[in-house]
Amino acid sequence: MATAIAMVHDENPKAAIFNDIDPYLGDVEVLGARVLVAVYVRPKQSAGGIYLPDRTVDEDKYQGKVGLVLALGPIAFQDDATHRFGEIKPEVGDWIVFSVGDTFGLEIGKRRCRSVEDVDVHMIIDRPDIIL
Repeated sequence: MATAIAMVHDENPKAAIFNDIDPYLGDVEVLGARVLVAVYVRPKQSAGGIYLPDRTVDEDKYQGKVGLVLALGPIAFQDDATHRFGEIKPEVGDWIVFSVGDTFGLEIGKRRCRSVEDVDVHMIIDRPDIIL
């Protein structure tokens, strides 16, 4: 059974993503109940000194299920006749877990991003490296 591995980050992953994406965010308007997320890509080395193969790191770009919320559509996470979100809702800057197969992948600048429908967001997490 696979277990989460704490990773060594050369810089704070949240800050790195926002630094890369910030020049483009003013040109992006998310519509409807969509959430724009930047996909978390693990670094090559774990905190315990284990090096991940390039293939594993590259796979995060396309199959990674953790992302940083960059923007929310105007009706994202609003209750309607079929969905109740409760009081805890993701905000810009939160790490979230989502269903990859239900998203639309795209590149913004040099970052892999996904457009996720609000109902496909499954949880908010404190650290992106706790999910495999």
